[in-house]
Amino acid sequence: MENNCFGLKLPSLAKNTKFFVLDKIPGSGKTTSAIEFMRNNQDKYNFVYVGLFNEELERVQSELKNFIIPDYMYSYENNTRTKLNNLKSLLSDYDNNLLTTHSSLFNVCKDVKKSLVNDEKLELPNTRGKERVMIIDECLDNTIQVINVGKYRELIKSLLELNIIEIDNNNLIKVINPREICENFDWLYALCNAGNVYCIYDEVTDTCNLLSWTLPLDFFKQVDKIIFMTYGFEYQIFSKLMKINNLKYTFIESDFNFSNSTYQIPEFTGNKFKHLINIYQGKRNLIGEKNSKMRNEPLTANWYSKAQKDKITNIANEVRGWIRFDLKLTAKDKVEVYQNDNTLNDNGNIDDCNPVKVNNVISNNIIYTVPFARENDVDIFDRYDPKTKQAVLYVKDYKDCFLSSYTRSTNHYRNITNVAYCINKYHNPMIEGFLHTMNLSFSKEEQNNYAICEMIQFIYRSALRTGNKINLFVPSERMRNLLIEWLNK
Repeated sequence: MENNCFGLKLPSLAKNTKFFVLDKIPGSGKTTSAIEFMRNNQDKYNFVYVGLFNEELERVQSELKNFIIPDYMYSYENNTRTKLNNLKSLLSDYDNNLLTTHSSLFNVCKDVKKSLVNDEKLELPNTRGKERVMIIDECLDNTIQVINVGKYRELIKSLLELNIIEIDNNNLIKVINPREICENFDWLYALCNAGNVYCIYDEVTDTCNLLSWTLPLDFFKQVDKIIFMTYGFEYQIFSKLMKINNLKYTFIESDFNFSNSTYQIPEFTGNKFKHLINIYQGKRNLIGEKNSKMRNEPLTANWYSKAQKDKITNIANEVRGWIRFDLKLTAKDKVEVYQNDNTLNDNGNIDDCNPVKVNNVISNNIIYTVPFARENDVDIFDRYDPKTKQAVLYVKDYKDCFLSSYTRSTNHYRNITNVAYCINKYHNPMIEGFLHTMNLSFSKEEQNNYAICEMIQFIYRSALRTGNKINLFVPSERMRNLLIEWLNK
């Protein structure tokens, strides 16, 4: 018996976690299949269902009345009243079937990392003969963070020289002398002791960064089966991290037959959507075409970070021009949508994990997305947050129509029939560089398929999810050609 991060005395467990992937195109009924599987198998399993939105959890709970969504709970130990307190309490119970969000799961893992500073281990209780199954809707790429070492550079050098830490052949940072912990090192020690921090060193620039996987492996080891429901799993960074850690996974069908090892994922094609998507072809696409004078491919995150203000302003103008002159939308062209309280989180991303659901509102019939901005460009951006130094591109007259490109698992915008996707999507180049050192780089085809998956996830928030036609503006030449090829397969 030993303490876990919940402060409970629990028996030691030796789990051999099995990972499964339900890889289906958006709209193929993954969530519906998961609900049926959980409804019919509660005698064999205890479930933890992890979704992106509270709205999604409420939908599952309406079908499975005995499943619990954590509510606010007071903790006398730390004098706080949070949902996290309730979730930790529910996880420590034997027979609960739980519904929680990605963000709540991450918060539990933050507590896990705190416990690792004291060399405590995470253990969830035995479920009285039942297996514990965790179903995670959408993948966990956002659990991977690049930490700019900055002022800690000399500290890390010193820790290496003093043999307090070492970097193995896989670039994994290991603590080899935990007793010699110096001030300002607790945070790094917690991450390293969890076995999920890698060092990324660039010899050309002589810079060093850390790659942190924010879900400790110890957490996964306490669950019998973990099922990821997503699209394009093998094109996502998370799949590579699983390979680095020798975590094998099996693809399954919508019937959740865990013993069917012969199942193959369907062909990567969007042919069924071809007749529903009207892609803009015209001179406004010139802003996304690459010429011989360009060093950076247009509309990538790197391009946005370095582009002059007039180039970025031009994108907003072209989106507005497409709306007003090509679509000929007027003030009367409104639709009914839900509206989220889109605020920027600590990572500089729109926090869609816990949207505030309000009454239906009347909105312009358009959603658009772009990456985030730089601090010195706030005069052409909107919703600037000084804490994160991030902002959202401002499109005159349509500032409320912005939607984060990371938005998933919501039908709030199912009435929208016009979509502008102004991003040329790639994996984070720093993470890609790290994967290269591990001989796990994404091929060009995998990079392209990842870009398509990301774009389709966004586009599918629109009326496309209800089988209706949409108009689409994709100024990036690369993204547009990839989409057309995907639709024609």
